[in-house]
Amino acid sequence: MIKSLKLTIVILLMIALHAVSAPAGDFDIKFGLMKKDAAGKYYVCSETTTIPLTYKDMDPDFRFGYSIKTASDRPFTTYMIMQAPSAFEKYTGEFKDADKKEGGKAIQSTVKKAVAAFTYSLRFDRGDPPGQYKIDIWINDKPARTIDFTVIEAK
Repeated sequence: MIKSLKLTIVILLMIALHAVSAPAGDFDIKFGLMKKDAAGKYYVCSETTTIPLTYKDMDPDFRFGYSIKTASDRPFTTYMIMQAPSAFEKYTGEFKDADKKEGGKAIQSTVKKAVAAFTYSLRFDRGDPPGQYKIDIWINDKPARTIDFTVIEAK
């Protein structure tokens, strides 16, 4: 009876541990300039915290952003809060209906679900300000990484 109870407890603990999301520290997060791979998906090709202000109508393929990878195949949730030096003139794409904070200087993305990897690519609209930005990346409702970066006028 006791042996059976111990076995049951061990099995339940194993199931519970498997169901728990991985902590934010178990993730590799890269930020910088992005390119498309052969399959047409964006990836961080150059890690940098200096981003040229290249508008999407100037170069439709220009992207910057971040990737999240983990060695496990466990699902996770993620979102980010981006703070700009001043309010954006307009909000497009996913940010059109996003939660705006601090008078429009900060914007929160929707929560995304992923397994093993996630990529978030961004691009600029005309009127987006140059200057100091910050992205707070959240994984499984916990702060995972803060990225401070500078957006400079493109030459």
